[in-house]
Amino acid sequence: TLNSGSHDFLELIPDAGDNDAGGIRWGPKANANPNLYPYAEGIDVRGDRLYFISKTTQRLFIVDLVNMRYTRSSTKSGAFNNQPDQLGYILNDPNKILYFCEDGGSDCGVHGRDSDGKFFSILDGTGYNTETTGIAFSSDHNFMYLSFQFPGVIWQFWREDGKAFTDDILQIKYHEDVVVI
Repeated sequence: TLNSGSHDFLELIPDAGDNDAGGIRWGPKANANPNLYPYAEGIDVRGDRLYFISKTTQRLFIVDLVNMRYTRSSTKSGAFNNQPDQLGYILNDPNKILYFCEDGGSDCGVHGRDSDGKFFSILDGTGYNTETTGIAFSSDHNFMYLSFQFPGVIWQFWREDGKAFTDDILQIKYHEDVVVI
């Protein structure tokens, strides 16, 4: 345990009449408003941006840590059958894809969001009545690893064309369709 240190809590300050964008500040717990981001999970940082998911509201939050602003968007569009969960990304990926695991249900998978805000499916876990967790990538970006939480099976995936996950992406099927890798 730490013998010293400090911590602050996230406060979202929505723009007038709009909970989907606003300012942020860090401060005491009394000012925090987690009711705007309940059941937050999958926290990750990429550059100056903090990303996290609110499972129950099915929202992706992007917090600009330099300009102290946030935006949130729905993850209900596209191929999510259930709720988004943990996040993952590949450093220096020219495609700038944010990967999402999925929580609960009969065919949870892994989905992506590109830099244009479009959602698509990477894989569906048909036959596994559980969530996908722990997404990670090999150092050469040729392999993606994840677990199906129950029965605790860890998988290794690769692209059928032999390319890295950071290589060109062709024939992406957005929304309800599935990308074959």
